[in-house]
Amino acid sequence: MQKNWPVPILLLFTWLQVAGQVAGITQPDQGLFEAIGYHLVHGKILYAEAFDHKPPGIFLINAFYYFIGGHGENIVCYGTLFFALLQCIIFYKLTFVLFKNKIPSFFSTTLFIFIFFGKEVFGTGNFSEQYGALCTTTALLFLIYFVEEKALKYLLLASFFFGLAPWFKEPFLFSSIPFFIYTFYLIFKRKINFKSIFKVVFSYFLPSIVFILWIILFASWDGFLENIRYSSGYASARDTSIWSHLWLNRNGFYYSLFASVTISFLISLPGNISLFTKKWGYAVSLFIGGQQICDWIATGMSGNWYAHYFLQTTPLSILIVCMGIYWTNGLLKKWIHLNVQIIIFPVLTLFCLFQWQTWKTWKLNPEKTYFDAIGRYLDKNEPKIPRNIVLASHDLGFYLPVAQGISQMRYVVPYPYHWTQLKGEIKNQRCTEDSILLVKNPPPYMIYNGECATFFQDGHMDSFVIKNYHEVVRTYLKEGRNAILLKINAH
Repeated sequence: MQKNWPVPILLLFTWLQVAGQVAGITQPDQGLFEAIGYHLVHGKILYAEAFDHKPPGIFLINAFYYFIGGHGENIVCYGTLFFALLQCIIFYKLTFVLFKNKIPSFFSTTLFIFIFFGKEVFGTGNFSEQYGALCTTTALLFLIYFVEEKALKYLLLASFFFGLAPWFKEPFLFSSIPFFIYTFYLIFKRKINFKSIFKVVFSYFLPSIVFILWIILFASWDGFLENIRYSSGYASARDTSIWSHLWLNRNGFYYSLFASVTISFLISLPGNISLFTKKWGYAVSLFIGGQQICDWIATGMSGNWYAHYFLQTTPLSILIVCMGIYWTNGLLKKWIHLNVQIIIFPVLTLFCLFQWQTWKTWKLNPEKTYFDAIGRYLDKNEPKIPRNIVLASHDLGFYLPVAQGISQMRYVVPYPYHWTQLKGEIKNQRCTEDSILLVKNPPPYMIYNGECATFFQDGHMDSFVIKNYHEVVRTYLKEGRNAILLKINAH
């Protein structure tokens, strides 16, 4: 226990931080993932009856939560918390293999916990980026193990996790570019034989083989291909050039660290400089520096721009900050014989806590609480039946929800499709299909915002809603705008 004293303390920090986050009102994307996971467990076909423009990994992991934990949405809270604790351990292991010292590893991981699991990027957890980042951080750890021990098993494990990450979100494909550069270097220098090369390639594509076979056997292959076509066009939604978008992306990239672009840049600078020294070795510098650049490009490719995208970049960004502190400490110890990291790390952590004020949300109990008027109403009046809610609001997202007791927010939405930013014939086609579905099988409840009810307007469903539903409760969204819970009229 004394040997690994940082681990239980770090796990406690992670628990307090994450429990407070996941207990909040579920955000839109996560509500969608939860709902689809629930429906997969109950027989719906992914990409045919329940789907969104994401790879299957995020839906399957939510389905796994419901498979092992039943119907309650709190199982998702505990599942998210479990993987957060695992991420904490992986990051601590990663810093320890670099620093070979528990003190800087402890402080580095503490800093990581308070930034990565904060409200700015982590939100209420269960984003696809959370799981993708766990895969790439694990892969990086095994890569460094391979550099140090030259054991092929570590290279194979790194390859596997790099291959797994994009099945949670496509931009993680970029994260593996430095890995392939290093692999080609090993081939060029003849440091691995043909048999080993085959194993590395197979390890990388093994997750793809498994997922593709699963989609062919148990999901909709045509729907999945449509999902790929839709996702590939997502980047075209940007209004600026790719270079302008990438330049602007640096603001979110740095802001996600210490809530200041300038401060984050200056604090990151020593770490980035250290990557060009011999301190870490050329291979490790390539992995960390190269992956940071690739992740920054990946987060800037999308036509949209949300804080949770930076869950992909944050682990390595924080790691580089900590490497800079450790490297600077080594230089200063030679000159002034002062262990400055004992001062810098706590000061930086306190600064981070002050900026993000994360302690205000700390909790021991990660289970959901109802403080939304609509959530309270449904919890009180419909505790045992499915909450079938059709959602149509610009602020709340363009989703069609059907879910049972998943999120107390308005975002419980699994099918038939997420059609944000669709235009022209395909949008008209889906509006028509969704309208027909709604008329044939009207849900007992809808959530409606009349000012921005895009789905109902595009589908010409306003008259149907007015005729067949009545208001039971409304909840405040922002000034001048409310979400209204409608209940179907008794016949």
